[in-house]
Amino acid sequence: MGSKKIETFTKIPDYRNRVYLRVLPDWMVLKKCENLGFNSRNIIAMKGPFNEELNVEIFKYCNASVLVTKDSGNTGGVIEKINAARKLGIKIIMIDRSDENYENKTTSIKKIIDFVKEISIYGSS
Repeated sequence: MGSKKIETFTKIPDYRNRVYLRVLPDWMVLKKCENLGFNSRNIIAMKGPFNEELNVEIFKYCNASVLVTKDSGNTGGVIEKINAARKLGIKIIMIDRSDENYENKTTSIKKIIDFVKEISIYGSS
């Protein structure tokens, strides 16, 4: 989704432990994450794009159940992220416009928060 809007994820209950961020290894971005209270164990600072196999391993490490990603196009590695998420049965929320039709596609931050809350309530039963 990009580091410019990471504060959005602070609205998720227990975000410090539940939300993993993959951000660029830039000191300003890392400082922003720290200032927002994100757990340093949950910040993955790497420069991509990444192949599908690395995405699979990162998602496993995070024990991910939802991937929120912006549509960064082929050069941004979005296809590899989507394929990795699908391989692991991870729900996908795509931010921005794209030619592909994803099950949970939105440009609304509120809808993302509502969706994550909904799956948190029903996914834990």
